[in-house]
Amino acid sequence: GEQLDRSAGAHLATVLEQLPGVRTLSNGANVGRPIVDGLGGSRLQIVQGGAPLASQDWGDEHAPEIDPFAAGSVQLARAGATLRYGASTTGATLVVDDPRLPTKRGLHGQALGLAGSNARLVGSGLSVAQRLSTCWGYRAQGFAVTSGDAHAPEYVLSNTGSRRASGQARVYYVDSSLSVNGGYRGYYQEQGILRAAHIGSITDFERALTAERPIIIDPYTRSIDAPRQTSAHHWASADASYRFADQTKLRLAYNLQLNQRQEYDIRRGGRSAKPSLNLDLTTHDLRLELSPQRSGKWRGLYGLQGVSAANRNVAGTGVQPFVPYYNLGTIGAYAEQSRVGEESSVELAARGDLRRTEAIYFATQAGGERGRVTVDRNEFVGAASAGFVRYLSPKARLRTRLAYSSRTPNPAERFANGVHHALAVIERGDTSITVEHSLKALVGFGLEPKNGTSFHVAGFVQGFRGFIYAQQLLEPELTVRGAFPVLEYEQDDALLAGVDIDVHVPIQYFQIDAEASYLYGRRKGGLDLPDLAPLRVKSALSYSRSLGKRVKDYRLATSASYTARQWQVPPTLLAPAPGAYFLLGTEVSGHLAFGKQTLGVHLTATNLLNTPYRDYLDRLRFYADRPGRDVQLRLLYDF
Repeated sequence: GEQLDRSAGAHLATVLEQLPGVRTLSNGANVGRPIVDGLGGSRLQIVQGGAPLASQDWGDEHAPEIDPFAAGSVQLARAGATLRYGASTTGATLVVDDPRLPTKRGLHGQALGLAGSNARLVGSGLSVAQRLSTCWGYRAQGFAVTSGDAHAPEYVLSNTGSRRASGQARVYYVDSSLSVNGGYRGYYQEQGILRAAHIGSITDFERALTAERPIIIDPYTRSIDAPRQTSAHHWASADASYRFADQTKLRLAYNLQLNQRQEYDIRRGGRSAKPSLNLDLTTHDLRLELSPQRSGKWRGLYGLQGVSAANRNVAGTGVQPFVPYYNLGTIGAYAEQSRVGEESSVELAARGDLRRTEAIYFATQAGGERGRVTVDRNEFVGAASAGFVRYLSPKARLRTRLAYSSRTPNPAERFANGVHHALAVIERGDTSITVEHSLKALVGFGLEPKNGTSFHVAGFVQGFRGFIYAQQLLEPELTVRGAFPVLEYEQDDALLAGVDIDVHVPIQYFQIDAEASYLYGRRKGGLDLPDLAPLRVKSALSYSRSLGKRVKDYRLATSASYTARQWQVPPTLLAPAPGAYFLLGTEVSGHLAFGKQTLGVHLTATNLLNTPYRDYLDRLRFYADRPGRDVQLRLLYDF
């Protein structure tokens, strides 16, 4: 909870980067998606309130539609239980849990005020919860934030403003045997796309790749012009579980999600206000789970799930759809068994899904004529996981896991055809791409003495058959909309491997935190995979204590991170990988007590030295630096 408070109001990817092994794939100054063990998008499930987020996961150019301000906890789950969320999880799932209802009656909540210096960000939020009786309660939350153009250390990053808003309302009923909750979540975001990333000619494009500054720099503004993107996510859900006298538990859950997404290009004739891409994705998710009475030390869970998704291109764009009209239908079954002992623990899980894909699009036929093409495929995907934990002592444990997963290609990998404005690239799918399979082995060692010191090291090796990736071509392509790099989806065998180290050492009022992560990736023929996270080392030194009755949990911290240059780069990369960089940050925080209420004050500064740098995991790194120094103030009033 305290870590979430220190980053309240931030994007989900920024919050998740506090977890060891999680990195961010960015698309300019204000868009980021999490990646774990080198994988993200449709390979990484993000779960909120017990259900996977169902959005347009085929692109890396928009942030997940989840607000961390509404979360009670955020965790990276690697256990076999993640298979209940899908067969494509590749051994890791990001889980965002809702806060628990207050145990006492009365109104409880938190008010947030937020301000940032770099893009002149301002935001506010309110979260309230109340237990109305022994059984009934509710929770409501709202948040909004707006910012203008971000600033690199030496110039304005033109057209990088952002607006976000979210809200939810849920009602709960809980007694000794029955638990029911239902409600609505909503999320809206609008983000400008760096103006300098949209180039009008091949000559200007080649000049942009070698220029130290963006070729378009306009004065600071809070307005957002084309190119830009918007997305809205509506989520209605109901969840009920009943516990029988023998402790058998039956759960029924339904989720309806509507994801609306638009992308706006710079268009002639005053048509920039008309979206070039306009998609509605409607998803229904129904699941039934049974947790039988324990059999000795073994505990199990069995489930059935049905999912239907319908993507529709809203008419009126005047542009050929980037991804087609399609319907997805999935019927799945899963099972888990776990045994927790004094010396060891075992966990087994398996899942099987039958998925039907129906897509309709237009393509050039033999003879050069364009015609309507219908694709109707039935594909089976499965997943299995076996995990073992050995308790070497009360302070040390050894974890091992072997996980198999498979994934059907997402719509862009098969059907993409045209300019993807948010990424400022041309993407082309391949309808011959088949199901992707992987086998992953994980080993981890943890040491946690009673004084709070902890040491964790985890490594993995993951082999792929038919790994799907976007291959960048050497030459850009000139269209009527400008000059853009070209990405073509391909499939090949591949290998990923990595290691994460996480250390925490408390020394009286001080604490030392350090972590390091390294990732290796190759595809068949010894060629490097795209978008591999380079070596990163982070450390922090903090001092914390309470200063009397009024000032509690005072904390002063300084942090440093070093990101190495990525030498594992595909041979067709348009420009050399950016160099290594070193960043400093600082934080001052504490809580002021006013009777039973507290006011949390969190002042943070990132990129303290205002260092110019470009990040290899930023899709727009070819055109501009990352943002410079940013000082943010968060005021959190708990009542």
